[in-house]
Amino acid sequence: MKHLLTIAIILSSVPCWCQVDNFDILNKHVTSLKIKTISKFFKADNHSINEKQFQCEFDVNGKLETLKEFQRGPLPESHLEMVESYKYDPTGQKEAVYIIAPDGSLAIDTFIYDDQKFLIRKIRMSNGKVVRTKNYLRGEIKAFPKMEYDNEGQIIKEFVTDGNYNIFIYYSARNKIEEIEYQADNKYTRTIFRYDHKGLLSGADVYLLYMSADVEPLKYYFEYEFYQ
Repeated sequence: MKHLLTIAIILSSVPCWCQVDNFDILNKHVTSLKIKTISKFFKADNHSINEKQFQCEFDVNGKLETLKEFQRGPLPESHLEMVESYKYDPTGQKEAVYIIAPDGSLAIDTFIYDDQKFLIRKIRMSNGKVVRTKNYLRGEIKAFPKMEYDNEGQIIKEFVTDGNYNIFIYYSARNKIEEIEYQADNKYTRTIFRYDHKGLLSGADVYLLYMSADVEPLKYYFEYEFYQ
């Protein structure tokens, strides 16, 4: 693939919708295919234990409503660990995230925008008190992350910090098929993505290169529910 490289500094914007690896791939067809839920599972070595990692739930318009995160417990099945519920204003902008922790405690992130819909502040409340406030300066330039794009506008390299970056490889359907993570300029992990006939992400094999290139990969797969 021939690349026409450009470098862009990412401006301050609305934070990531949720803390889910490869959410950009998973979210790609939510609206067009009327996806209701996406669940990620870890396939254990003995192929008898399938540990649920997370489940994203979307409304009929493709907006993320709920993120449920799971942890493996003392038994072979996963248990619910964290729940995030997303609230939007009538225009579709994210207003708040309600976060229920394992102990049942509730935290609320509220997002404040200026009159031109740019995020300017995020407020975290817990037990009815403000515990953290983050202000966003419009047009603020950050040193990281930085991106390199190909001539089709796809991100092919993401600089996280000095010496730490990710390389992305695509195929003709514009689906990401490989991601290589570097730390201190050394290969750290390598992820191979698989897709089904609809173009939905169906699986991911993660190779822990920091251990050994010969170590068997961690295998994950994804399941989908659709609106009728």
